[in-house]
Amino acid sequence: MFTRKQNNKNTSDSDISTVLTKCRKESGKSYNIAMKFFDSLSESLNLSKREIQNGCKEIDEMSFADESLKSISTSLKTQLFAIESELQADVDNALSDLRIKRQHDSNFNITLFGRTMVGKSTLMSILTHSNENAIGKGGQRTTRDVREYEWNGMSVTDVPGIDSFEGEEDDRTAEIAAKNADLIVFMISSGQPESIEADWLIKLKKEDKAILCLCNYKSGLEEKAILKKTLNNKDAFLAKMDLDGLKIQFNSFLRTELPNEHIDIHVAMLLAEQLSHKPEYKNIKKDLLEISQFADFKKAIIAQVNSRGIFYRRKSYLALIDAPIYIHYLKLLQFANNTFAGWMTVHQKQEEFRAWQRDFNREEKDNLRKRIDSIFNDIHRTIAGFVEDNVEREDVKERWAQHLKRYDLDSKVRKALEQSFNRCQNKIRDIFEDLGKDLSFVGKLSQYNSVSGGGTINNWKRIWGWGSALAGAGTAIAFLLGSNPIGWTLTGISILFGLFSWFSSSREKKLISARKKLYDNISSSLNKTKEKTISRVLGEFDKIICSGMQKKAFAKLCIIERTLLTVLNVERRCAMEYCAHHANISKQLIETILSFDTINPASLNVKIKKTARIPGKIIVIVMEGYLEGKTKRFISAWMGCNEHIETVSLRTNLPIHSQLSYLSNKYAPDVSLKLKRLKSNEEVIYAPKVAYSQEQLDGIDIIQQILSLPVILSNI
Repeated sequence: MFTRKQNNKNTSDSDISTVLTKCRKESGKSYNIAMKFFDSLSESLNLSKREIQNGCKEIDEMSFADESLKSISTSLKTQLFAIESELQADVDNALSDLRIKRQHDSNFNITLFGRTMVGKSTLMSILTHSNENAIGKGGQRTTRDVREYEWNGMSVTDVPGIDSFEGEEDDRTAEIAAKNADLIVFMISSGQPESIEADWLIKLKKEDKAILCLCNYKSGLEEKAILKKTLNNKDAFLAKMDLDGLKIQFNSFLRTELPNEHIDIHVAMLLAEQLSHKPEYKNIKKDLLEISQFADFKKAIIAQVNSRGIFYRRKSYLALIDAPIYIHYLKLLQFANNTFAGWMTVHQKQEEFRAWQRDFNREEKDNLRKRIDSIFNDIHRTIAGFVEDNVEREDVKERWAQHLKRYDLDSKVRKALEQSFNRCQNKIRDIFEDLGKDLSFVGKLSQYNSVSGGGTINNWKRIWGWGSALAGAGTAIAFLLGSNPIGWTLTGISILFGLFSWFSSSREKKLISARKKLYDNISSSLNKTKEKTISRVLGEFDKIICSGMQKKAFAKLCIIERTLLTVLNVERRCAMEYCAHHANISKQLIETILSFDTINPASLNVKIKKTARIPGKIIVIVMEGYLEGKTKRFISAWMGCNEHIETVSLRTNLPIHSQLSYLSNKYAPDVSLKLKRLKSNEEVIYAPKVAYSQEQLDGIDIIQQILSLPVILSNI
């Protein structure tokens, strides 16, 4: 491929050699730039680690050594450690990828990518003029390992096919090889396009890879009859190779994820190109070359290397850092959204708890009074009969005590209080079980990486241990046994019979007067005992239920709320750190592109304040002034994904709510975005969680990148 002179002097081997030499020189510069971003990324990791460590420390301090809180605190700390581990792994991998890239960047690398049997080995053979025996035959796998061919500063790498017999292992091998590629030749077949091909192309596009797409048109030219028929009617054959339907369908696949994308698909018949180099086809070589259409694709490769090779080299370095950064930025924000929803759920439960507590305590105290009233009223109705039977007895005091004992006042008052206790206990249990269902997202946090999070919350009744953690029924019983109502009643009777001695010594009075006075004294004493019992029981209600069970339950809600807020702040801060790195790398790429814009010299004077970018979709440049349409098109073409380019003139000295209002009207006009200040005194942007379109979600992403504030989606 690279041994013949081209007619166009701009695409000659000597020109390519010059560009490749410049690419080698660019390698050191690009590596140094990438390492500066890596150093910043390492600093962010250390900051994230400190955030996580401080967050875990706060969680430990908030748990108050309460056994019933250890499970949730352990689970959330595990999630933070999983995040730390994942971020550390990405930093380590980025450094490893940069070093590997640096070790192998003496050559400009073109990597062949595509499904098994699509013709990669054939293309490799054509590009390198290797022996055709290397080409796979029949159903056998064509490439078991990565193969590489070098030529004067350029290398061509052939990797195992995606979706091949070895499955995930080959996919990983292909993905690793793609990381080091400066330019990818993505091959598809001329049959029905498959979604897996589009999925991989989208993945590579999102990783900022420069891509040329080649469709290998297959036909059985080895058979002499077919070859003769084809060459006799070349125009009809070439017309069939246009494959307009395939191109439209394949691009429609791409637009499901990359709405602005339209990739140019080159069509070539690799078999015809290969046959043209064989001695036995020498007499029809010109015809074979014509129907192969490979010359146009070859020129496209040379043109790409010649015009953009230096930029692709820098971009391939920066992509090794930016691709994982952007993925984790989105992942951390997704986690922050879940955590915020949980935090708001707990906050709402606190409000519900307060409202319920206020109503419950008022109503339950009234009910408790009524229950105790009913208990004493039952006894009160027996006073008349007791007086009639015992008015003249000397041992009336002892008989009254025996009379009360038959009514088991101690047990009934105890049960009256236990009834209130059990109602409160059941309600609190329901609150926390409902909260456990609402916070089911916590179990999903362990999916941050492949390591199990452990301690996932899945049984709130067990975790909260209501039998012991929130004081079981035994507490109320122990209280009543310690100072029971019978004791109070007997005390009242003692007071009663302090007065009764006077009545007993007045036997000359009429019996009717005696009955009345005995009735009145017992009734008065019983009423006083009832009021004292109610007062003591309500006091214990306040102590055991209000200041005990309810206070402890609310304290646990507060601890969960503060714990989730701590996790939210860690996730939010880490996400925005990664967002800042992504913005800086995007800015570096755009400034590099503008430095190559020789058509519009004014581009060199562009001052970029900030960038926001959704890879493969849109780039928003915050700057003073504007970019001309041709400059925007230049940036979009060089980024390689037809990304939509916009400029924004934003006065950053304005209050944040004014900036939010401006950006919201521009990028998310139908979304209600509001600033919200957290209890940690930090700001987030809040939006209701509804079924947004992808365009709206992209607008939200752009806003949070520009303002460096996370947008939290929640219905709470």
